[in-house]
Amino acid sequence: MAEPAGAATHRGATPEPAGPPVHRAATLEPPGPAGATAPVERLEGWLRGLRAEGRAALVAYGVAGYPDLAGSLDAFRAMADAGADVLEVGPPYSDPLIDGPVIQRAVTAALDAGTRMDDVLGLVADLTAGVDIPVVLLVYYNLVAHRGAERFAAELAAAGACGAVVPDLPPEEAGEWLAAAGRQRVAPVFLAAPTSAGRPRPRPHRPARLRRHRRLQRRAGRRRGPLRRRCHRRHRPGPPPGRGRPRRPPRPHRRARRRRPRLAGALAGSA
Repeated sequence: MAEPAGAATHRGATPEPAGPPVHRAATLEPPGPAGATAPVERLEGWLRGLRAEGRAALVAYGVAGYPDLAGSLDAFRAMADAGADVLEVGPPYSDPLIDGPVIQRAVTAALDAGTRMDDVLGLVADLTAGVDIPVVLLVYYNLVAHRGAERFAAELAAAGACGAVVPDLPPEEAGEWLAAAGRQRVAPVFLAAPTSAGRPRPRPHRPARLRRHRRLQRRAGRRRGPLRRRCHRRHRPGPPPGRGRPRRPPRPHRRARRRRPRLAGALAGSA
């Protein structure tokens, strides 16, 4: 039986009636009961399933409200239909310092169209109701701090998002956000390099010279054999002042010879 015109199914979701999206930022429901699957567990389980398949996750990003709210919602749904594994919704922000010029122009256009955080949360609620893949926010921490970490995490969970990526928040300074995300059971996602440690630890305050000295000491301790002896011999300090072999004084005749002027000619005669 053919589907009615205007209906769309997004990777296992139930069809929605045609028409403009209704944003319900003010009527978001609180998180589910304690026995329900937490958003962070849903995201981690989804990523574990992708790793079991032997492939990486395809994460698709878009700016909420560009070119408008309805157009961005259609774009996110098209990403899900095209095979995206995770959707990243970017709320527009007035100072997108980390983003490039293309995203900056899209963010500016969304702000000029009047898109605000309440509209983004309503868009996320409409999006999560129509797709079955995880949805996260890619947001600057200024927006989180402006609403309050607790309120932002609660509204994020109520909208159906699995978590938020906060790229400009170091893990060592994310205590308030980590606590709020843990209570609301949403995933706090940080940016990490291949050399990052598995568990964030606060870095002790040490002067730069002391850190460099300790690093050079550890590096020198790993040297073995002739290289280590050669390095120690090369950096061995000399005798202290006043000891050791005395310095030979300069020869006076050599000094006088150097200072003797050159003669251009000679004059001979008799009285």
